[in-house]
Amino acid sequence: MLRRRMLVVAVVALLLPPVTGAGEIQSIEVTRDDGAIVAEARFTIDVPTDAVLRAFRNIDGLVQLNPAVQASESELRADGRTRVRTRVRDCVAFVCRSILIVEDMHIHDDYRITSRIVPNAGDFETGYTSWRLSATADGTSVHYVSRITPQFRLPAMIGSRAVRGSLRRQILATSLGLEVLHRQTLR
Repeated sequence: MLRRRMLVVAVVALLLPPVTGAGEIQSIEVTRDDGAIVAEARFTIDVPTDAVLRAFRNIDGLVQLNPAVQASESELRADGRTRVRTRVRDCVAFVCRSILIVEDMHIHDDYRITSRIVPNAGDFETGYTSWRLSATADGTSVHYVSRITPQFRLPAMIGSRAVRGSLRRQILATSLGLEVLHRQTLR
């Protein structure tokens, strides 16, 4: 969203119809608040929770999960967090751009993934994301929350509906990527 592309996700994707086998979206809400984009989504992925966590620990492999991710790299820091740099290219409505997200990410023992934007190190001033994963009978339930303030401006005519569509597209693309990766590991 997200690995963190999931974070970026909230800012940069397009509307897509549901993709068969790419999980199920229960809800997506996107609002703007004093320059920040605030997003919350609940969805399921047809992949076991441990496999989702393994995929997110492989930061350099994020490009395999979502075609919008152009590059990703990570560096383990002394405080136990992972500094993640992700380059994403996508479009919201008619505005396309490549953006750099730099954040400190932490994968917690209780199936949470949290990250904080490193201020002004990429294309965002501030922000955070949180992914809470829960095992279900068929895979993983995800509760995603983010609040990010971009250094760039989206034109006023691009409203929350367009950003919500972008987030939806990124969730579906990432869910499908996770499912394909999981099937490949089962072979």
